[in-house]
Amino acid sequence: MNRSLTTRAIVVTVIVILSLIGLWPTIQASRITDDMRVEAETNPALAAKIASWESRAIRKGLDLEGGMYIVLEIDVEGLTDTEAKDAMERVTEILRNRVDQFGVSEPDIKTIGNQRIVVQLPGLQDVERAKNLIGSTARLEFRLVRPIEDVQTILERMDDAFAATVAPGEDVAEAGLDVVAAAAEPVVDEEPAPAADDALDLGDLPGQPGSDDVTDDLLAERPFSGYIFANADFNRMWGTPLAVESRHVAKVREMIESPQGRILQRSMEFQFKMDDVEIGGGMVVRPLFLLDKTPTLTGDHLTGARSAPDTDRPGNFSVTFNLDRRGARVFSQATGENVGRQLAISLDGKVKSAPQIQGKIPSGNGDITGGFTSNQASDLALLLRAGALPVDVHIEEERTVGPSLGADSIRQGLNAALYGLAFVVIFVLLYYRLTGFVVVLALMVNMTILLAVLAQFGLVLTLPGIAGIILTIGMAVDANVLINERIREELRRGKTSRAAVDAGYSNATRTIVDANVTTLIAAMILWYFGSGPILGFAVTLAIGIFSSMFTALVLTRVIMEAVTRNRAHAKLSI
Repeated sequence: MNRSLTTRAIVVTVIVILSLIGLWPTIQASRITDDMRVEAETNPALAAKIASWESRAIRKGLDLEGGMYIVLEIDVEGLTDTEAKDAMERVTEILRNRVDQFGVSEPDIKTIGNQRIVVQLPGLQDVERAKNLIGSTARLEFRLVRPIEDVQTILERMDDAFAATVAPGEDVAEAGLDVVAAAAEPVVDEEPAPAADDALDLGDLPGQPGSDDVTDDLLAERPFSGYIFANADFNRMWGTPLAVESRHVAKVREMIESPQGRILQRSMEFQFKMDDVEIGGGMVVRPLFLLDKTPTLTGDHLTGARSAPDTDRPGNFSVTFNLDRRGARVFSQATGENVGRQLAISLDGKVKSAPQIQGKIPSGNGDITGGFTSNQASDLALLLRAGALPVDVHIEEERTVGPSLGADSIRQGLNAALYGLAFVVIFVLLYYRLTGFVVVLALMVNMTILLAVLAQFGLVLTLPGIAGIILTIGMAVDANVLINERIREELRRGKTSRAAVDAGYSNATRTIVDANVTTLIAAMILWYFGSGPILGFAVTLAIGIFSSMFTALVLTRVIMEAVTRNRAHAKLSI
């Protein structure tokens, strides 16, 4: 064997071995059974093996593994084109950070136009948790609660403003929230100090809980405060004397956010508590806070956040946060100047609690507590670490692909690929006889290289990707047909087997390269501009072009030259 042939044989052997090694985790992952997963729960060594196999196996796309497809739309009202573009880029990056930390396998996040972002989360199991994680803006704010005198004044002004415009509201069902914010940090008491009852002189607002329903006469006189309960016990429990029956929350929120309501809330702002509260007798209310318009401190000053067990509430979790130097200084000054007042902790414009400041807080560390589960605390910490979205986002569309659909897609796609491969194998063996075995070997190595590249580079295999694999098989066969037909022509001209092999490869190479390069250009265009199914097809097609050219022009030539090197005058079975 000459030196050139030896070198090429070594290169081919190394590539084949590396491809088998790269594909081995995928083979092992495909053999994982439910019993093995159950055993892994008590066997750390097996659990580590399974995790290692799955992390290096071929990643399946949304259409194969199941998961979630979400279309988000950002609110760009009032922004210039430059600001809207910047907001899109920031939202995309923050969402990418959140999803990466959430641990979803191979997420796909792409922008569409100037307002929409498509998020695909293959293999996702907890759909509601993902929606809360992606859709939350995570604006963390610390705001001082306004004194009772301001509450009374703003209620009177709101009543006057709406006296001639607001009709009795209809019942409104208020949906619950899955991601909850938390209470206070360690040195802030969870329970506000009781206020004196005479400090709660808000006139004769409707109400005590359990009183008659809101009447038209009452709303004609007090179109805003007629929906609100005022109670000293509320102030002791939540840090605000006001609450709204849950079915009227939407109506009150509409009035608060109306142009008239916003004008009246010049230096202050109403915010509802994040959670509904049952107060007995079957009545469910939502506490209502009046806060400073300007936050005392925002989450922009957070340098870190993590979940940890709540030492004061066994079985619950809290979120420990760290402030930067400026945030710590501002927080220390604000708490020192407002001892005795309530400090509301707000996330995305909703208050979880308003604990009373008992003393100056000089450190830049604290805890957000509130009876979190492990997942809730982890998600909140993740949101705070990843940063707040710069604009509001809304989920415009969502689709969930079940694992059973993905399994059906895999089975049907693989069956199609196997049937196609079997047909091709039978054809080349019958048509090219012993030389057909070289073609079949080249096809097997071609598939091995393609799948190994997908696995090792973390690329995603989709259903259209399987179609790309099938097309690769056809292109690989086409290249081998060109080569073998040229060899046949040279044999018919009377050349020896070795000379016919050399001439066949030399004459067919240019045609094969030209055909594959033009196809590669099309694949690159699809790869660059495509998304979703188109991208999956382009990925496997592009990789398949390189692997099929390598196996057709290098691997098969090494074998054919090795077979004919000492049989120059022997008859070639082709």
